[in-house]
Amino acid sequence: MALAALGFWAFRALFPSDETVIRKQLSGMAATASLKPNENALVKLAGANKLAGFFTADAVIRLDIAGGRTRTIHGREELIEIVTAARANLQEAKIQLHDIAVELAPDRQTALAQLTALANINGSTDPIFQLLKIRLKKIDGHWRISQVDTVKTPGV
Repeated sequence: MALAALGFWAFRALFPSDETVIRKQLSGMAATASLKPNENALVKLAGANKLAGFFTADAVIRLDIAGGRTRTIHGREELIEIVTAARANLQEAKIQLHDIAVELAPDRQTALAQLTALANINGSTDPIFQLLKIRLKKIDGHWRISQVDTVKTPGV
């Protein structure tokens, strides 16, 4: 019985489910998007490029920004430009993802993740939170984000 349990655990560790891989991918993206205090300009630039690697080349990101504006980003190149500019003006950013729910399409080549993102900017103790719907595609065996949309909450 113990040998069977060990074999099952080893199989799951060596061949994680797509849901597990997606959750790890999204957590890695949040860690990459975060910014430690006093990072130098080269590290900030490298972080922007690394962050873009989590997305498809034609990704579309639509975010509702405080004040009722919607910002749409088209493609990896525009994402790099915006993230580079934002990181240049930030001293610190801590991004966390919670309540990640993943639903795979029957073909197992696309997925939808819904989650809550929390961001503490420049040491603020009052986090910004946003509900997000993230569509992913499996490209060459790797999950990439193809679309991000803000989920509007009732009354907001």
